[in-house]
Amino acid sequence: MFSVVTAPDCPPPPRVEYGLIVGEYQRVYRQHSQVTYACHEMYKIKGNGVIRCIDGHWSELPTCLKPCQIPTRIDAWHNIEHIEGSLLKHGDTTYVYCKHGFRSYTDQSYQHYGVGKCNDGEITYPLCK
Repeated sequence: MFSVVTAPDCPPPPRVEYGLIVGEYQRVYRQHSQVTYACHEMYKIKGNGVIRCIDGHWSELPTCLKPCQIPTRIDAWHNIEHIEGSLLKHGDTTYVYCKHGFRSYTDQSYQHYGVGKCNDGEITYPLCK
């Protein structure tokens, strides 16, 4: 007599901060079931947006990377006059303009503006000096 071994079901899929499950929520998630995640507006998904039920466990979860809010007031030590835009997605860049008399220095040149970049809710600013 042969016995059939079945893989255990998975628990309900975990929550992803700033994310949501796309499609219908199920009561039971069997072996090889898939769940698709999406991030809230302006958040960017990192990793695979689809997880799978494998032997009673879920594959690696994605994360949702935060957008960057451009500040209305910039600290004086940055010597920044103006930053274009108000909200950036993770990985997006924007022009950052130095105050009069200051320049943004890069490896190749210096000019009156530089590039700022959003990294999971934090903006990196060029150095205006």
